[in-house]
Amino acid sequence: MINKKMYTGPIYNRVAMGIFNDRYDMARIQLNATLKADGKTIKVDNINQPRMLSTYVIAYTPEWGKMAPPSPQYGKEIAVKDNKIVEISNSPLAIPEDGYVIVGPSQQLNQISDKNGTEEIGKKIKLEVLTIPNWDDVNHIISGGPYLVKNGEVFVDMTEQKLGSIGGRNPRTAVGYTNDNNLIIVTVDGRESTSVGMTLFELANFMKSIGCYNAMNLDGGGSTVLYVNGHVVNHPQVTGGIALSNALTLNKIN
Repeated sequence: MINKKMYTGPIYNRVAMGIFNDRYDMARIQLNATLKADGKTIKVDNINQPRMLSTYVIAYTPEWGKMAPPSPQYGKEIAVKDNKIVEISNSPLAIPEDGYVIVGPSQQLNQISDKNGTEEIGKKIKLEVLTIPNWDDVNHIISGGPYLVKNGEVFVDMTEQKLGSIGGRNPRTAVGYTNDNNLIIVTVDGRESTSVGMTLFELANFMKSIGCYNAMNLDGGGSTVLYVNGHVVNHPQVTGGIALSNALTLNKIN
């Protein structure tokens, strides 16, 4: 989430940090999204994510791209703009500006159709996106995983978050905050002669030692790059860093 706009839903309900006006929070986030029409409610399983199960109903916004992906077998797509259905198809639909496309099994999407089993162009439809826990006043959310520190104690839940293959010594990136809401960002160089990196447990103990009440791992390895005032200040494996789709950016306010 950036500036209260949800760009993508969670994967495996991994841990995420919420940034609020006056505080931070950290939790394993679940998407609580629904599609409502004609007094009926359908669960939306994710937003702007690849399909993991054929039964999932997924919403795709313009941030995904120009076209929604193919529907599952026996599936359909519903394009929505200005909270009204504008197009229905079994084939990939163009994603409307200021709208979205719902993609899922016909059996589920037919619940918001009329008695004849066909959706009506122009029918009102509402997509509601919340989270569990309910961070209704959150401004930004960044996800990662696993946990490193939870409520003041070392807590590394690699297996639960399906991250069991990243436990060795590697370059690391982590973010956390103290009990009095001071933000802490850490990068650890690795895979080089001057620094072998850290294991997740070493990183977790370090984050706790510098005062983190909650902390989580972010993507490490070649993704571990720290910029300050536009300049790289650590020693990434690839000079200048690699292309990334996710970053945490802080602006200096004078």
